[in-house]
Amino acid sequence: MFSYHKIVFGIKHRYQISDVLKIFKQQRSCSILISEHNALDVDKCCDRPDVHYHGMVEFNDGESKIGIFLTYLSPYCLYINTDHCSNPVEYMTYITLAPKRIIAQEILNSSKLLEYLETASRMKSDVMEKKTERKLSLINRNNNILKIVDFLLKFGYYGNNVLSKYKKDEPCLAWFQKWVDENIEVVQSISHRSIETAMSISQKIILNSSILVLSNRFELQDGYLLPEESAKFVLDWCSYQKLDPKAFIKNLIRCLDKRGGNRNSIYLQGSANSGKTYIIQSIIDACFHVGQVTVESSAYSFVWEKCADKRLIVLREPHFSMINFDQLDKILSGSGTLIYKHNDVVDYLPPTPVIILANEQDWIDDPQLSEKIKRRFLCCYSDLKNFPIMPKKKLHPRWLNLLKNSADVDQFDDKTASTHLQKISRDDLLTTEKTRNTNQISGSENTMQPDTKYRKRPKSGIEHDGGRNKMESGGSERYKGQIPKKVLKTRCNQTPNIGSIGHDGE
Repeated sequence: MFSYHKIVFGIKHRYQISDVLKIFKQQRSCSILISEHNALDVDKCCDRPDVHYHGMVEFNDGESKIGIFLTYLSPYCLYINTDHCSNPVEYMTYITLAPKRIIAQEILNSSKLLEYLETASRMKSDVMEKKTERKLSLINRNNNILKIVDFLLKFGYYGNNVLSKYKKDEPCLAWFQKWVDENIEVVQSISHRSIETAMSISQKIILNSSILVLSNRFELQDGYLLPEESAKFVLDWCSYQKLDPKAFIKNLIRCLDKRGGNRNSIYLQGSANSGKTYIIQSIIDACFHVGQVTVESSAYSFVWEKCADKRLIVLREPHFSMINFDQLDKILSGSGTLIYKHNDVVDYLPPTPVIILANEQDWIDDPQLSEKIKRRFLCCYSDLKNFPIMPKKKLHPRWLNLLKNSADVDQFDDKTASTHLQKISRDDLLTTEKTRNTNQISGSENTMQPDTKYRKRPKSGIEHDGGRNKMESGGSERYKGQIPKKVLKTRCNQTPNIGSIGHDGE
């Protein structure tokens, strides 16, 4: 009973091939045939760039000795790859094809290697043709898969849907038909398996990419606002909700790139038409691989089963519970945890950013649960109001890059003319402006507390006068117990800034 193994190895620089051949000669339980492949010789069937060696090892007493053989060989090798050989004749033909050349053979009397070697000499042309064809086919297949990966990264789930429809001979959109015409060879080779492979590759790329890279890669396509229009909308939304746009963008990026320490989640709560879902949907489009949980209790054992290996987890209208709270706490804090799956034992959920979208505060009646959950939020945006202007088109994810890269977010608001705002009627704009002014004067504020470093500092008790007068506290003796007339006059002439009322943190 013979067993065959094919090996490929490279030798460490301080050794010579003669050192390795001594080991081969010491073997008494196997037959060995080794060929050398010089890096300078071009071989269409081999991609290794260095000097390396191919070999065939034959055992006449089973496969148990291959481990011992590799133990003796490995100290001399930079690398060594081995695999079971199911077709010895074909592989013998391959390792004897030029520019490879046989440099050593240690063959036992009972071996069949010499018989295979004689047969291989008559099969060289057929094997060469078959190997070359197989290699070219593999290269073309890999190139096609990479083009599909690029397509999926640019168009996300939207691109995946149109690919599936095309394979079912369903009508496709004009922009996709243009891509088909430009990549007809790729499209013809698309199969369910190639799409799955491309999805797997794109998933690995997305899981290791920052949110700014993902949003910037997202292509312009039908049904989306322009990136500039999208950025203008987010600025208007932040202004209407009385949020600091810089703090909002910073917190979003920190959460999505897992830079919030043990605070791995963002909470947005408000009315159904507040625009929170509309904005987060653009993040979902950029992240592509997203685990979504809709109207489910955190106590349910299988609530996280579709969230493993995702770039983002989105909870929509969740119901929080003290049951299984340890698991929920680990997920919201960015710690990996084991999760249960149907028809499976367990799976590992690695640290994954979480965004929670809710119309109502689910934990409001349980103060203990409220405190435990809130400490895991990087930020909490509550009581978001109905936003009166909602575009029909989707928000383009690149708004995040435009606002992040802008040196001053306020300048972007002045310089960018948004198309979707130009189409709004004058009455809508007047109504919106009137609502904003009313809210400002009445002092109504969002319950969300902005980052302290964005708050305006209160003005000093005495205005700065260029250094001629000193402050009341610790000032000159001549001003002790009285206010200078010049300063008093300045105070009386000041006009209160009504527009700043209710804008804490903007």
